[in-house]
Amino acid sequence: MNSNVKYFVRIAGMLFLICALTALIIAGVNALTKDAIDANNKAKLDSTIEDIFEKGVNTTLLDIKAEDGVTEVFEVKSGDKLVGYAVHVLPVGFKGEIEMMVGYNTDLICKSVRIINQSETPGLGSKVTGDDFLSQFEKNGEFTPIAGATVSSKAVYSGVLAATKTLEGGIEK
Repeated sequence: MNSNVKYFVRIAGMLFLICALTALIIAGVNALTKDAIDANNKAKLDSTIEDIFEKGVNTTLLDIKAEDGVTEVFEVKSGDKLVGYAVHVLPVGFKGEIEMMVGYNTDLICKSVRIINQSETPGLGSKVTGDDFLSQFEKNGEFTPIAGATVSSKAVYSGVLAATKTLEGGIEK
């Protein structure tokens, strides 16, 4: 009986050491790559804003009260001229968050919607990335969900609504 206890203590100790060492390695890799990951994410957001507006625009992060799902609101300028606003939104779709950017002109009318990242079902929910679907939001148009992908469609729609409400509540025209 005594040898069985020693055996289990030894095995438990080895498992603990392996887990602790693995956790340290993962924490170290995370610390080493965090800055690069943050820089890549910022570059992706900047590129999406340039796709919506134009190359070389400047952005300023605004501090305004945001609706649920809205993570950041940017003022977008070309030189010194205000050209619009960009709102970073993370609504929840069928399989997870749908990362998107909604661009507005200076009159707070939707200019464009871009999906940055999504994990929706291929062939159904992923159709929310298509121009046919996204273009309906331009100029605050009528919303028609995609058949078979209503959860994903409604998530994008709710993201656009949250972005619009955030701007309307925090920006003076």
